[in-house]
Amino acid sequence: MSAANSTISSIATELEKMPERVEDARKALDGFRSDALRMVKKYPGRSLLGAFAVGFVVAKIAKYV
Repeated sequence: MSAANSTISSIATELEKMPERVEDARKALDGFRSDALRMVKKYPGRSLLGAFAVGFVVAKIAKYV
């Protein structure tokens, strides 16, 4: 039973850390979003060309999958 208690304790510890990790991930994504918006505003033509290129590659991959 000691191994089971240890496992449950470690799972509980990880679950207690989960809100902090979610908050860190949210902050990182917000930073990425603001960087992306800044780049799109600064280089709108390049952004559209890049979006087209990514869409083209994804469509080609999806065609074969």
